[in-house]
Amino acid sequence: MPPQLYIVPIVGTGTQADPRRPKYASTAPVLIGPWSMMDYGMEPTAILTADNLANPTLANQLDVFPFPTDLTAIPTPAQLTTLTTFCAGVNISSSLFNLTTPWGQVANHIGATFQYAQHYAGLFGVSVFNGGLTLATPWSLFNATQQNQYTTTAQSLSYATTILHPVSSTEMILNDFGVQWGPAPIRMGGISVTATGTVTVTV
Repeated sequence: MPPQLYIVPIVGTGTQADPRRPKYASTAPVLIGPWSMMDYGMEPTAILTADNLANPTLANQLDVFPFPTDLTAIPTPAQLTTLTTFCAGVNISSSLFNLTTPWGQVANHIGATFQYAQHYAGLFGVSVFNGGLTLATPWSLFNATQQNQYTTTAQSLSYATTILHPVSSTEMILNDFGVQWGPAPIRMGGISVTATGTVTVTV
């Protein structure tokens, strides 16, 4: 069975002695078996792939969001509410998701947004929410440094920057950059996840 996807908290300071890692890599219930993660740039959140059969209690943790094992399915109303509530608590945009959005597309879009945040962190060493930005902050209230960082990161990825106008919120901007990732799968270690919900283990 392919690994299951989760959104999990990250711990660690990013040093060799204290690497950034899923919280439950070192805190009960400890992750069992191989896992891979994609972090949200400098935010303390990541998408994790792990064997759900070896980690049956991981999905029960209050700070973990478990994706269904069938990523081709679409969310129920209750699942969508749980997803959007969870995402709001960890600064993940979920406004594009609805009752027709397959779970694979949800995971792929979140991963694409994380890719932008990773690139941003690589260029500037800070979170996409640095300086007090929230998902609701409009572009007009970004300071000059923040505007330059967002623009430079987008341009370095060959993304269009037409979304960067005064009334666009951080959420709208990150959504747009996530969409511009396109149809490419997201990859974590040897795991590939497409927008149609296909999970492939390559190693």
